[in-house]
Amino acid sequence: AALGAAVAGVLGGYQYRKSVAERRIGRTEEYAKNLLDEAQRRALIEKAKMTLPPKIEHYAALMGVHPTRVTITGARTRFGSCSGRNAISFSWRLMQYPEEAIDYVVVHELAHIRHHDHSAAFYRFIASVMPDHEARRALLRQ
Repeated sequence: AALGAAVAGVLGGYQYRKSVAERRIGRTEEYAKNLLDEAQRRALIEKAKMTLPPKIEHYAALMGVHPTRVTITGARTRFGSCSGRNAISFSWRLMQYPEEAIDYVVVHELAHIRHHDHSAAFYRFIASVMPDHEARRALLRQ
């Protein structure tokens, strides 16, 4: 009986050590995943900082509009926005999409400077700059 208890104690200790080790491995894997996610996030923010300003400048000149401010955000539910004061924001998550889709979002947000709604006039304005805007917008849904 004493031997059985001793074996059970050793095996119990093994189970405990195994459990602790598994939890540590799990935390280490989660930490590594978070580091990778953080590295990806930083890379996408950097890409947004490099990619968006020339596009905004190009399309703003073409459209005859001027944003008061441009910011990069971490928004999860929208790719861009335009405030009532004509400040535009873009989510860094947009950088995961094709160039054509990025251009569409830039034009869409710049169009809000002239039309602060989604009226027929708003979409006509977008179409005057980007005739294939519907196909480009569809890329965002894939």
